Amino acid sequence: MRFFRRNGEKAGHRGETPQTSGGAPVSTWIGAETRMEGRIASDSDICIEGGFDGVIEASAEVLISEGAEVRARVSAKSVVVVGSLEGPIEASELAEIGAGGRMVGDIQCDRVAVRPGAEFEGSIASGEPVSGEATPEASGSTR
Repeated sequence: MRFFRRNGEKAGHRGETPQTSGGAPVSTWIGAETRMEGRIASDSDICIEGGFDGVIEASAEVLISEGAEVRARVSAKSVVVVGSLEGPIEASELAEIGAGGRMVGDIQCDRVAVRPGAEFEGSIASGEPVSGEATPEASGSTR
């Protein structure tokens, strides 16, 4: 899995054009001074440093960067929240709330990481039901 980096810096830091860990530039980037609303659909990585309200659908990774304020339903391969997200996440590989990140909403993903210093309020559902059993869920607030 790739994590977003800016020329080798830690994910979530502002600076130059965001890049994946493989060095490829992120194709969709909403800068820190930009506010948008609507729907974003992309087959490649998305980085949000500013504000966004709406729906985000990506077949790659989505980074909600430090200082970003997002109110959206997010569906992607992987989602990393280092800024603020209000809304649900559905990720096929990983949902991560990084240190300093804040999320209010539900998460549907098999692999979820809530790092120390992150804030989370919502529920987590992972896995597929087995033999008619209920899907495992966890809920609560982590600070």
